[in-house]
Amino acid sequence: MSRENAPGDHGGAVHTWQVATLLARRGHAVSLLCHRRPGEPAQEQRDGVAIHRAPMGLGRRRLPLRALPALSSFRGQRFDVVMERFDTFGGLGAVYSRQTGTPLLLEVNYPHLEEMAWKWRHRGLAFASAPVVGLLRAWNAWQYARAAAVIAVRESVVPAPHRHKVRLVHWGANPEQFRTADDDPERVARLRSQLDLRGRRVVVSHGSFQPWHAPAVFPEVMARVVARVPDVAFLVLGHGGGLEEIEGQARARGLAAWCRFPGQVAHGEVPDFLASADLALAPFDSRAYPPLLEFGFFWSPAKIFEYMACGVPVVTTDQDYLRRVVEGSGAGTCVPQRDPEALAAAVAELLGDEELRRTMGRAGRRAVLETFSWQAHVEQLASILQELAHPPSAAPRGKR
Repeated sequence: MSRENAPGDHGGAVHTWQVATLLARRGHAVSLLCHRRPGEPAQEQRDGVAIHRAPMGLGRRRLPLRALPALSSFRGQRFDVVMERFDTFGGLGAVYSRQTGTPLLLEVNYPHLEEMAWKWRHRGLAFASAPVVGLLRAWNAWQYARAAAVIAVRESVVPAPHRHKVRLVHWGANPEQFRTADDDPERVARLRSQLDLRGRRVVVSHGSFQPWHAPAVFPEVMARVVARVPDVAFLVLGHGGGLEEIEGQARARGLAAWCRFPGQVAHGEVPDFLASADLALAPFDSRAYPPLLEFGFFWSPAKIFEYMACGVPVVTTDQDYLRRVVEGSGAGTCVPQRDPEALAAAVAELLGDEELRRTMGRAGRRAVLETFSWQAHVEQLASILQELAHPPSAAPRGKR
């Protein structure tokens, strides 16, 4: 169960759909309840997954509990496990678990309530009052209490009384979709030609460019790299206010000739853009988002794994999780936050060493294939699901 619309082309929807379809490919019977957008069918079968959709929107927000009546569509069906992407305003999985006795697995991506409360306080909203937050915290605690197990990237995002249920996992990329330039060199060459990137050493950045993606440092990094590597080109694709800031500053600094801004690219086309690059730049600034300081760097950014899957070495910032993934696998290098000179120096150094870039690119691709793929994630997940469905003390139940 997920508040995301699936299939979809953004982080949460891609994550949900990859997991659902890969579980189905392994022979599991998978039913997915997700958000219904206008024009979408309430039910359909796709790629082995039975999709059930119900409106979860409330204005511009998602409120998964709005879909509570949709649980009736599962009457008469028997599931071994119910899995839900945790949401403060969710709990459909917990309700279903309570009604049917089905084991619940919660997927927790972030400290949802604490993040919301911080945003409410930041905006001066009345929702941040102690009684409201306390009531929501009690609802969250009930969801966690219903869970037989929790999967997360970091234990700190789960309330302390329930951390004993946590199974640490990695999110990832699909290496069947995100492939290297060597897999289709002619296609990549055509794209480079269309973008006027022939003869350039290309640095790619892809994302939503929120404040915690450090958009303010990009123009300074660009200027410093251009001064050292005149044949460089920056390929910046995605969306968000930070991207507009980067583009405006690049023009103001006279860097337009070294930049390409194709905008938001369809998810299916992103792999070609990434594979056309020599290097990926992905800075983060945890000081721009206080929950990251309180709970640690709890994100597992899909774009990092997608760069690695495409065999593109990564320059990112020195967060403990990113250090383990990027430097630990040999896929790139990490430098201090908010340090444009360190970022520029790392980019320039790698652009000047083709053999090192190839070595890092191969290491990153190998790490995705072995550890940081959705396929590897589902291997972990299938083992957990099997354990929940058939605990040692329970009698065997029919496979579903």
